[in-house]
Amino acid sequence: MRVLLSAIAIIVLVSGCNTTARMEVPTVVQPEPVEFNTADVLPFGFEGAVSGLRFGTVIAHFPAEGVPGVSASLCNYSYTGEATLTLTNGSRQLSGWNEELRITFFEVMKSHGFDVVGDPTNLFTYEKEAARAEYAIGARIKDMSGNFCEDHDFWYGYPQDKYSGEMYMEVEWTLFNTTQRQEVAKLKTSGYHKVIKPSRSGMLEAIIGAFGAAAEALGSNKEFVTLLSKENEKAEVVAVVPLSDDTIFLPEIPLSTKPFEDHVREILPSVVTIRAGMGHGSGFVISEDGYILTNQHVISDFDTVLVRFENGVEIDGSVIRRHEMRDVALVKIPVRRLMPLPLKEEIPGIATGTIVVGSPADEQLFSTVTRGSISALRKRTVGSNDASLLFIQSDAAITGGNSGGPMFDEYGNVIAITVSRRIDANAVNFFIPVGEALKFLNIKQTPGQS
Repeated sequence: MRVLLSAIAIIVLVSGCNTTARMEVPTVVQPEPVEFNTADVLPFGFEGAVSGLRFGTVIAHFPAEGVPGVSASLCNYSYTGEATLTLTNGSRQLSGWNEELRITFFEVMKSHGFDVVGDPTNLFTYEKEAARAEYAIGARIKDMSGNFCEDHDFWYGYPQDKYSGEMYMEVEWTLFNTTQRQEVAKLKTSGYHKVIKPSRSGMLEAIIGAFGAAAEALGSNKEFVTLLSKENEKAEVVAVVPLSDDTIFLPEIPLSTKPFEDHVREILPSVVTIRAGMGHGSGFVISEDGYILTNQHVISDFDTVLVRFENGVEIDGSVIRRHEMRDVALVKIPVRRLMPLPLKEEIPGIATGTIVVGSPADEQLFSTVTRGSISALRKRTVGSNDASLLFIQSDAAITGGNSGGPMFDEYGNVIAITVSRRIDANAVNFFIPVGEALKFLNIKQTPGQS
């Protein structure tokens, strides 16, 4: 309780007796729930909450006359002068409240039937789930006002550090399209919550409850539901080509014989960052007319992703093909005259030098280059049918964000796609042979054809 309430402080201006009046609290009428088909709304996640209030803002009073409708023995009996609750320095990020607010938001939206991703109570699936979000929602607290009673011992008048009371909160919600990387709307709702029985967490319960009520109002907001509708999805302006079993023929790019470092500046512009939902990965150009290889887990369930080149140019891409078991996907962007990378389908030998390029951990770390060598060629069991698939094991350093990016030989020919790493061991990383990726996506290199 002490940690979670570190963003607020009780201030008492001393005089002979408690002269604090009740703080005016607006009346809130909760809207009726909006009916919608859960299959028709897009998944979204919660980015967090910040305070839009200035430091030192009074957010509640401890009135001498008490708070109607709550129980408290000798309400605020020991208080003298003006007793108020204020936001303190360092509280703009709401200190320890944020996790409580995140859990509250998730539970409220789930109860409304929305596809809200990233269960904050599940540590093992949060990151993977969060990547599905097509919208991110942020909360800015614009106003707070409330009244509290501190319980006192009936016989001796000692304060009990137990609180009951009421809290009003106004929240501005920002909807952010994770694919287009832009704000699409701001909506305001308000909430009210009353804690009747005194407890040590009473003030926090009132604050979190008011936020939850504001989230309830958001979930019942018709404009909010409309914005999340799949029919309203802006990404639909990019045509999505249906999945097909037809073979895609691509011109075979002659293999390089120059050392990687001699033409690295020609290679890096063909390695891209792929943004899908709230996550990102890497990919690389394999044709002059806009085909890009990446991992299935990078693009997740999206049909449209955002492709970012080294020079900062961003283009919407359509997911053309995907193979979940082999964890590969093909993206197409409406651009020509690109520089495709040469693909070497021959499986390299153990101890062969390797070079990995991608956007590890953070998008701003694009075009990061690491070196290593092939440690082993391994068959690993994948999927529910226990399929045995080939992987290249290497000690070339990778982290989250490298997924989908290319592994090169020492001459700048792509030999594999980054896919995963062992989190319980250093330098044990796995890559999909590029020939395997082409096979599972039904892509063939043919000299002189496209």
